[in-house]
Amino acid sequence: MGSIVRRKRKPLKQPVIGRYLSSDQMNTYIRLQEIGWKIYFIRKPHSGEPTVVVNNNADTRVGVIDQNGDFTVL
Repeated sequence: MGSIVRRKRKPLKQPVIGRYLSSDQMNTYIRLQEIGWKIYFIRKPHSGEPTVVVNNNADTRVGVIDQNGDFTVL
């Protein structure tokens, strides 16, 4: 059986978030913040674009902001 990797979460500050998000993702995230969504985590692969996952604490939904700014609820 494989081992489970548990990474420690590091809180992200607003200026730091801008380093990882494209301008389209940032615009979408700003609009989502207004209705209660927050960044849950950003996965940064060694190669490729980061995956931005957001959640809504009001009803426990989770979504992904694509590189082009499209938002998908999972």
